[in-house]
Amino acid sequence: MKAIEGLREERRKRWIGPDGKVFVAVRGRRLEAVSLSLHHFVHADWLALCALAKEACLAVAAEYVAAGELEAPGESVDWLFNGAGSFAVGGPLGDNGLSGKKLVAEAYGTAVPIGGGTVHGKDPLKPDVRAQRIAREWAVKRVREGAAEATVWVVFRPGDEEPRWVEESEERIRSSILAR
Repeated sequence: MKAIEGLREERRKRWIGPDGKVFVAVRGRRLEAVSLSLHHFVHADWLALCALAKEACLAVAAEYVAAGELEAPGESVDWLFNGAGSFAVGGPLGDNGLSGKKLVAEAYGTAVPIGGGTVHGKDPLKPDVRAQRIAREWAVKRVREGAAEATVWVVFRPGDEEPRWVEESEERIRSSILAR
């Protein structure tokens, strides 16, 4: 996001607004997907904006490649820019989650590794609300099946109808203790 912020500072009067979000999917050391939600001005040069944003992301990836932490990104990287459509209205007037939501972090504390997703207070079809509900349902199912605890990661990108990525981790301690 710092690289995108740099673009915003550089081109403040022309294209990029202050709101936005970046999702990066890395498996092992391979960059799989990048999704950027970029707050933009109505008359922004959309193709140029996407090219600049991709260039900024690749510059950040190059730092990780140079450090040996990431393989060089290839053509297979799945890029998505503003998957939910136009993001000309941002901040408090847009959907930035200021309307009575309850954060997952407030509900579950630090036990749930999340970047601020919401539990309630928004449209139930919003990706963060749906992802929280799906993750909780899967985790509860795993615990009912005998896991001591389960953590489930669910990833939606803007515009997705279904989760793009679901991963789970569970502790089987409970079943061994109950077997004694």
